[in-house]
This record gives sequence, structure tokens and C-alpha cells, in this order.
Amino acid sequence: MIGIFGYTHIISVILNYLQAKFEEEERGLGEVDYKNHIVICEYTAFADELIKEIQKHPDFVERKLVIAGALVERAPYSQYDFIYGVPISPQVLLRTNISEASDVFVFANIRFSDPDLKTLHVVSRIMEHNTTGTVYVELNNEEHPMLETLPRKAVIMKSNDLLKNALKHHNFDLERYWDSKLSS
Repeated sequence: MIGIFGYTHIISVILNYLQAKFEEEERGLGEVDYKNHIVICEYTAFADELIKEIQKHPDFVERKLVIAGALVERAPYSQYDFIYGVPISPQVLLRTNISEASDVFVFANIRFSDPDLKTLHVVSRIMEHNTTGTVYVELNNEEHPMLETLPRKAVIMKSNDLLKNALKHHNFDLERYWDSKLSS
């Protein structure tokens, strides 16, 4: 009887541990240690369109993808890592291993009165931690005066163009921005 109890107790402890790990991963409480990966900051409708496009793009398909944001509380895609939290937070950026990311996409959080200002603040924080990766940023005003304060150039994705393309073609025109990266 003691043997059966001990055996079932050990199985129960292992299953509880595994369930807690899966729950932690789904809720975005973990961290990653990838290199040369893609980070998407803020899970918005445009971010979702980008993720669908990345799944088909040969330059990105084999790379790890991390979604970081506080607009959703659970992993939107089971095949990609999710880090819950505000992307400007140093802890969140650390958990995404932002310093080793090769490509970072920052999408505007329109809950703010000046989403471009908030987005550029996030970009400046990312560029402090990542000095070599390409940073793509969604902006309403592609000539925002705060762009001059960034430590280096970012690839601008204009909000209106993203919306027009999504409505017209039902996708994210990744090639347009990827080509901008290659030409700069």
C-alpha cells in the first residue's frame, strides 16, 4: 500500500510540475536565450498579419520568433515564444534576449494619446540593448521629430500603409520592409 501511494505521489508531483511549466510558458512568464531571433513587440492586428507572413518567408521561416507584449495575457501562437509584459521594461527586454535578436518589430500601442512618441520610446530602449539588429517600427508620422534622437536608423512602417495593404491584399507586405533593410 505504501509503495502504491509513494509511486502515485511521485507521479502526481511530476505532473503538477509539468503543468506549472506549461502554464508559465503560456502566460509568458518565462525567458528565452535565443540568438539571431526575431522579436515582435506588442501583439496587435498588424503584428498578427506579420506573423502570418513570416511563416511563409524563406528568410525568416527557420528562425525563432518571440512575441513580447501586455495587450494579451496568453500566448497567441503555441509554436512561438511569448513574453508577457510592457516592451519598454528592462526585465521584459532581458527575458526576450533582445540584445541577441537580429530583427525587432515594434508595433504602435494606440491606447496612448501620442502612440508614435510611446513607440519611439520603446525603440530607443531596445536600441540601448541591441546595437546591431534591424529595428522596424510602426509610426503614423514617418518624419516624427523624435526619430532624430534614436542612436541609429530604424526601418519605418507607416501605419496607414500597413492598414491599406492589409485591407487591399489581406496580408503584411514583408518584402517592402525587408527590401528597405537590404538597401540601407
